[in-house]
Amino acid sequence: MVKLKVLSMNCKSCAHNIEDHLKEFDSKISLDVDIQNKVITVNSDYNLEQIKKLVEEAGYSAELI
Repeated sequence: MVKLKVLSMNCKSCAHNIEDHLKEFDSKISLDVDIQNKVITVNSDYNLEQIKKLVEEAGYSAELI
């Protein structure tokens, strides 16, 4: 499980964009989103750096919590 702060995530559409992008690479990924606190929790076989990179590729800045 990886927790990231996604500072530029402001709405449900942002969360869906991130989730859709991550699922392109890992269809089994599960994502819990807290839009108010700008936090995503990701369960995946990918490691922290890979997930952070994918979130950033989707156009969002991310940092480890």
